[in-house]
Amino acid sequence: MVKFVKFKTTNFFNPTNPQIELFDGDLDELTRRFPSGLYTTFITLEGKQKIVGLSQHLARLNQVGESGGIEWTRKCLRVALQILPIETPDAKVRLLRPDGGGELVIMAENWVEIPSNLYEAGVVVNLSYVARPSPNEKSSAFIQQSQTERDRNRSSGIYESLMVHNGRIREGFTSNVWFVRDGTLITASKNVLKGITREVILKCASELGIRVEGRSLRVVELPSIEEVFISSSSRGVLPVRQIEKHVFVVKTLDGISLRISAAYKKKIMEIAEPI
Repeated sequence: MVKFVKFKTTNFFNPTNPQIELFDGDLDELTRRFPSGLYTTFITLEGKQKIVGLSQHLARLNQVGESGGIEWTRKCLRVALQILPIETPDAKVRLLRPDGGGELVIMAENWVEIPSNLYEAGVVVNLSYVARPSPNEKSSAFIQQSQTERDRNRSSGIYESLMVHNGRIREGFTSNVWFVRDGTLITASKNVLKGITREVILKCASELGIRVEGRSLRVVELPSIEEVFISSSSRGVLPVRQIEKHVFVVKTLDGISLRISAAYKKKIMEIAEPI
């Protein structure tokens, strides 16, 4: 069950208490009910008090230069988190600015942590040739565009799809993807969504002294890869055990994935911004 509220963008100074609405479905289903637009999704921390990269999340929605738009959006978020009936200590939240609608929609649902066994065993992903129309922009139109494949994945036990362009793996439908070979971390640096979690992981890698190669991996290189993981704000660092026919070892002791994961968990608690 998703709870949501709508704010009018005509007043950037006084977000009034909106009416709470309920939707019997998930965030993606609700998002598809609105006209497409810019959106961002995140998990709150410390009892809905903090968010990692909050300023960057809000900036994603205010790319047209409205005066006071970012601070107004922050105020709306505070109001929404105070009035929406979320039962869990923290929440999964999505902010949506539908094109031409003059609205900000704030959706939230109970946050239930991803099962620990997925981090221990890794997940199965596949390769997709669906392309994001605008790689650097987080538009909800892509949720609709990729829905058929998402539904197919769900029915066949595939956790995520990695998008391939010209024989190179760029990113996942809802994640960035990382490959490890010979102690080097490989991840695409162009034509991908510059995820906030991605930036934190890059900082962690630098602090750990791990070399990063910024490029998209060629599909033909998969047999030489030792570790793979995907990342997003809701998943953190999630190991991948299989891509199509290629199987990878999920490291449990000295692997780069585990080191990055531990550093990431510590880092986000240090840098999370108060709402």
